[in-house]
Amino acid sequence: MDDKAVQRTLNGLKATLKRTPRLVGQESVRFFRRSFDRQGFVDSGLKRWPARLKSEDAGRSILVKSGRLRDSIRVISATSRRVQVGTDVPYAAAHNEGGVQYVKPHTRVSKNGNRYQVKGYSYKLRQRRFIGQSKALDRHLTTTIKRELLKNFK
Repeated sequence: MDDKAVQRTLNGLKATLKRTPRLVGQESVRFFRRSFDRQGFVDSGLKRWPARLKSEDAGRSILVKSGRLRDSIRVISATSRRVQVGTDVPYAAAHNEGGVQYVKPHTRVSKNGNRYQVKGYSYKLRQRRFIGQSKALDRHLTTTIKRELLKNFK
């Protein structure tokens, strides 16, 4: 190998390392959005989401009514050391982590215009994880980065 070939390879590696965070972010967003198509989260294997308790929306996908939650998944920050993917939808964490949800006492207005007081209450929200650490994503990102780096040596 002559000096020019070595320099081309080094320049290619630098360019690859520079675009790697963006690539990792794009692949991660694509992986997490596919959870909505799979109706479950893939870590070591597919862990399907629990079905709805009420059958009124039986034909509709779980966690998809308007698509706002799925479409809000994006790269929040990307540096050479860390890529952060998340969402700004307020109810995302509740669905992803599950647990008890509390509703404060409040006032409502009925259809005929009368105001009435609603007592505070709580309900259990079932966990339907769609974003987070995943072994399958780690393997996919490792092979993607290796493939991008190896392109410089052809």
